[in-house]
Amino acid sequence: MTRITPVQRTIALRRSRRFLGNVVIALGLVLAGVVTLGVAAIASSADHVTVDTTAIFVSGDEQTRPIHVTASSSRATWSAATSTAWLTLSPAAGSGNGTVMLTAAPNPTALPRTAIVTIAGRQVTVTQDGAVPSSASTPWTVADAPAWLTVSPGSGTGSGAVTLTAAPNMSVQPRTATVTIAGRPVTVTQDGAIPAFAVTPGTWSADANGGLQNVGLTSSIDDAPWTASSDRTWMMVSPGAGAGSGTLALTIAANASVLPRTATATIAGRLVIVTQAGAVPDFGVTPRTWNAAAGGGTQGIAVASSPGDASWTASSDRAWLSLSPAAGTGPGGVTLTVAPTTSAQPRTATAMIAGQAVIVTQAGAVPNFAITQGTWGVAAGGGTRSLAVASSLGDAPWTASSNQAWLSLSPAAGTGPGAVTLTAAPTASAQPRTATATIAGQAVIVTQAGAVATFAVTPGSSNVSADGGTHGVTVTSSLADAPWTAASDVPWLSVSPTSATGSGMVTVMAAAAAGQLGRTGTLTIAGRTVAVSQTGHQPVPQPGPQPTATISEPSWVAPTNGGSREITLEVPDATSWEVSTDAPWITISPARGSGHGSVTIAAMPAGSVLSGFSITGQEAAAALDIPDGASTMTVSQFHAGAVRTGTVVFAPVAPAASYTRYLAEGATSSMFDTRLALFNPGTTADVATVSFLRDGQAPLDYRIALPPQQRVTLWPKSIAGLESAEFSTTVTAAVPVVVDRTMTWDASGYGAHAETAAVAPSPTWYLAEGATHSGFALFYLLQNPGDTATTVRVRYLRATGAPLEKDYRLAARSRSNIWVNVEEFPGLGQALASAEFSAVISSLDQTPIIVERAMYRSSPDRPFDAGHVSMGVSTPSTRWFMAEGRTGPFFDQFVLIANPTDTPADVRVTYLLDTGQTYTKTMMAPASARSGIWVDYDEIPGVAGHPLADVALSTTVESLNGVPLVVERTMWWPGDGTTWYEAHNSSGATETGTKWAMAEGEVGGSRNAQTYVLIANTSTWQGRARVTVLFEDGTSRTSIYPLRPQSRTSAAIGPDFGAAVEGKRFSVIVESLGATDGAPVPQVVVERAMYSDAGGVPMAAGTNALATKLQ
Repeated sequence: MTRITPVQRTIALRRSRRFLGNVVIALGLVLAGVVTLGVAAIASSADHVTVDTTAIFVSGDEQTRPIHVTASSSRATWSAATSTAWLTLSPAAGSGNGTVMLTAAPNPTALPRTAIVTIAGRQVTVTQDGAVPSSASTPWTVADAPAWLTVSPGSGTGSGAVTLTAAPNMSVQPRTATVTIAGRPVTVTQDGAIPAFAVTPGTWSADANGGLQNVGLTSSIDDAPWTASSDRTWMMVSPGAGAGSGTLALTIAANASVLPRTATATIAGRLVIVTQAGAVPDFGVTPRTWNAAAGGGTQGIAVASSPGDASWTASSDRAWLSLSPAAGTGPGGVTLTVAPTTSAQPRTATAMIAGQAVIVTQAGAVPNFAITQGTWGVAAGGGTRSLAVASSLGDAPWTASSNQAWLSLSPAAGTGPGAVTLTAAPTASAQPRTATATIAGQAVIVTQAGAVATFAVTPGSSNVSADGGTHGVTVTSSLADAPWTAASDVPWLSVSPTSATGSGMVTVMAAAAAGQLGRTGTLTIAGRTVAVSQTGHQPVPQPGPQPTATISEPSWVAPTNGGSREITLEVPDATSWEVSTDAPWITISPARGSGHGSVTIAAMPAGSVLSGFSITGQEAAAALDIPDGASTMTVSQFHAGAVRTGTVVFAPVAPAASYTRYLAEGATSSMFDTRLALFNPGTTADVATVSFLRDGQAPLDYRIALPPQQRVTLWPKSIAGLESAEFSTTVTAAVPVVVDRTMTWDASGYGAHAETAAVAPSPTWYLAEGATHSGFALFYLLQNPGDTATTVRVRYLRATGAPLEKDYRLAARSRSNIWVNVEEFPGLGQALASAEFSAVISSLDQTPIIVERAMYRSSPDRPFDAGHVSMGVSTPSTRWFMAEGRTGPFFDQFVLIANPTDTPADVRVTYLLDTGQTYTKTMMAPASARSGIWVDYDEIPGVAGHPLADVALSTTVESLNGVPLVVERTMWWPGDGTTWYEAHNSSGATETGTKWAMAEGEVGGSRNAQTYVLIANTSTWQGRARVTVLFEDGTSRTSIYPLRPQSRTSAAIGPDFGAAVEGKRFSVIVESLGATDGAPVPQVVVERAMYSDAGGVPMAAGTNALATKLQ
């Protein structure tokens, strides 16, 4: 029988790091020991001496086992003892590391026994099995082994050994199992695993503000318990305990010291070293600035510190500023001490306290100044005076200034003692004036005497007709505020006003003469005398012999397809003439003139007549009056198998007793102002009557002197009754007179237009331009200079749609205004509110009238932002000349061609450039329509691109088939249509000449006016132009300009004449001369363009007008 002794046996498997242990169980009929195979336990404690196990199991027979001793140092001593005799220990004592050999004697019994061994205070339990009997044939088995124990072998016979193998324990908790071997229980106990811990990071450098740091804890055993603690109260560890791996938070408080500090966190036996930086000190000083008096002083500065143990220093960048103390710790104070200054200049120092700047400004010492003279009386002509400045301080600054622009001081500043020169400009006033010079704070009163004015009166004498009347005498004063008086020494002469200041005008009123005897009177105006002579009533002189007119040919057969013929007309000297016809298919250009000249007779194509603009019933042939001295020409044209004829009469006109010029437009108000320039180009003085015709009011007449070859300016607003009015104007004189009108609007003068007076009224007027769209406002100005009322008909030739007609009543000697945009038409309403059209305006009873057209373009910013005006054309012509023209990035130029007939016109357009280059193109002008050319983009056959895109040019427009046209030219600026703010417009000239005059011209002034004279040489040979500028004071200047053949020449009056014209108004005469004396004289056409600034905008306003032909 086999048996196992003892009946129950316990096997302890001691702890190790994941120990895999084997236990061999000996079986037999004799006592057998139990063998334990393993690795000694490694203690983890803080003791100085440790042993590698706490329990030993030995078999029942004699066995020896080692016990390993581990000491913290070689000097550590220990001893070994037991209370049991069956155990022996060797050695019994030692030091440092060592091994104690334990020997157990054989167990004489079958019962197990236990003893205690003590080594260095550590107890080791020793258990010995009892003796086991054995039988060689007894079978046995092993049962009940758990999964973590492996048994080998699982059965056997007789004595033998069973090996138990334990898997590693993955928990820190011990575990126990009971295995049945040969029917006997064997208890196996396995210790829990010894965990290994690691922390990351092992150090932490924290800033002074404190904060939180996560620390990762890694455990080799998931349920291994651990604890966490801090050795400083300012650091907390959370959580304080746990098991397995995890994350802990280190939280540190802000450091309230500038010194760094260190703490240690112990987590699962591992150390985390935390170093916290010291706090950055924060200092504040109060106050940060100090304004110290010149005499010096002290000022306390409080120093605030955080934290309280922060140290600081105090220093100054200037020797005159001292600080005490120079250093400190925590809150405190510093005393600033400033030494007195001996300079008039302020000085500044910077105190740096605890890193903060304290700005110290010390005032300069107050100087005492004295000026040698407190008053100065200076003459009207100005002068200089030097004044000494005394100063109590050598570096004391002072300034010198004047409260009036006419008194200047030099230098304007100085230091210490010195001198100042006072300069008084000459005065332009008759009144004394006073200025105050302030020098080093001292006042010097300067009094300047008023200037002595000089006066001039124009004219210095005048002739008054026997009927009496009024005329003006211009007073020119060298001083704007110089007072003067006006008086008469005879009762039949009166003056108004009787006193005034500066330049102005005196109206002289003469009563009618009582008989045939003349009389004289003397006016005393501004200290100057004006002799006035009045003729008595004279018998009416008998007319002289009738002049005659001679033409180059008496007849002409016109081509069937139309054409023109130039006829030479000769009359005595400067005799005036008129040309008329009885055929509506014949046109004449020009229809009137004076002296020798050329007249173009044009016949329209057979079967057509001038009907597009004609008044119903006026197309039939009219009876001709052929006066004495006239020449006639017969024009024949074959048509439809027959011949039609017309008669042209060239009639001399007897010398006129007077000459009248006409202007339909004119206005004065808070918005508009008008000025008239009058020019007498002859050599005989005269007095002109200026009549202002108003709607619904009696005409207002004004007399003004016309000195020979002198510009005269009249401002209607200065005449009583015209302060705010709308009017037309006629100017009548016994001598030929040139009259130009200029209108400006807004006080700044941001817009302007101008026109030359017409030399004669006409029953019919043609207007090529007209638009009411895109912000345009269109006005027709009508003047009836006659003594009887008339009805006028306006026929609007629209670009699209049938023509519209409307009649208007025009009172005698009056002016009317038609605002086309708002005109109502039966059944159509305001049919022209947004349209393009040309127009003809005719009196139904053939009463001569005057017609002008004004166009304005408004912008959202202001009304009438741009505007231009033009006199109508009284007769269509087959040839037109325009001297002005400019294209390019600044100007846009347009040529407008209206064909008032029922026949298309074959048109040739020639551009004459200022370089001498010419370009020619042909086009067709449709019947009863308006055509337009945008010159900048016009294309010339055979020439690439746009050769006229940026040129200065003149233009001629000719009808090649005898169809008469109406031609105008318009220029807009600046840029394209999106940026235009001004324009000017003029009708072309229908004749050339050799002498032209312009009444208007100006250079400089408050609006920086500039005047340009444009000369078109229409001849094929070169020549010269003599340009004479005639001023308001009777003086003049002349310059000669070369003229290329068929080219345009520009005379820039300001740059070309220089200082002689600056700030002056003037008239201009242009005379054509041969290239050399005796060479052919070219035919020219002349225009004038003027531009002025407003509101800082260059060329904000501009005007243009055709000159008046003199010969």
